[in-house]
Amino acid sequence: MDGNYTRAWELKSAVLAQMGKNDEALEASKRARMSSAPSDTEMISHSWVSESFILRQMGRDDEFVAALENATTLDPKNYDAWILLGEALRGRGEYDRSLAAYDSLLSNIAPTSPPFLALVLIDKGSVLIDMDRYEEARDLYQQTIDLDFSDESPDQYYLGRAWIGEGVSLLRLGDYEDAQEAFNRSMEAEPLLADDAWGGIGDARMGLGSYEEALQAYDTALEIYPESVNAERGHAWKGKGDALMALGREEEALVAYQNATIAYDLAIERPDQARQSYPLNGEFWRSRGAVLEALGLEAQAEEAYGKAREMGYES
Repeated sequence: MDGNYTRAWELKSAVLAQMGKNDEALEASKRARMSSAPSDTEMISHSWVSESFILRQMGRDDEFVAALENATTLDPKNYDAWILLGEALRGRGEYDRSLAAYDSLLSNIAPTSPPFLALVLIDKGSVLIDMDRYEEARDLYQQTIDLDFSDESPDQYYLGRAWIGEGVSLLRLGDYEDAQEAFNRSMEAEPLLADDAWGGIGDARMGLGSYEEALQAYDTALEIYPESVNAERGHAWKGKGDALMALGREEEALVAYQNATIAYDLAIERPDQARQSYPLNGEFWRSRGAVLEALGLEAQAEEAYGKAREMGYES
């Protein structure tokens, strides 16, 4: 088999996908695999990963996951395939399988470079938080923070994300003072994470009953968040609504909740724009349900709560 021929089909598939011609892109991807030597499992595994993006774009979620599973079966050292599989399973609420994907990555590849290892530990910690295993998640984030990071941008980004994870773990454990400190440390490591950090600081201040200060934090987050990150903006708008409601400013709170609903709706329409900090998981659906309930939209609220329950979150 000619490797150049295989590569040509892969490039054609990528171009067709960019043009929105997904059916043709899918066919080209299959032709790439057919032209590969059966012994070239690394290339075939890579082809399955490329095909998974097309399938996700087409909304064929089961096939998307199956493609990634094929990739990891063919080449257990395919780092990208394991990462994508773990993220995909987490997004479906299949937390045990997601956790197993990250554990398989660690056992098959055992990355030692701080950015590569940090990404796995951070993502695994996020799954543990979804599973209410906060102490275990915190242990992973502390392990990540202790890695030998350089002062370069990629390293500092992952260090900042680890501090975000530490902050979220502490929030769930009710340690709001230390959570604030963790979110501040994340901004020190990577200023680009200031939006998520301020959202977390708002949550911590709510836990402390400091509602005016929480309101300021959510406003700061909303000023910084790009318009495209709708799940994150929804979280901040909901937090702002909760703070305003706690302050007795009900009319303003309802406006904030309405803005949260708009952001949540956009997040559902454009799931690929969700960040790792606020994926469309059970907590997302529970928060959306709470906002809809506050607005008196009971039927829609119950639908959102139902999705949260499907993912293991109680309303």
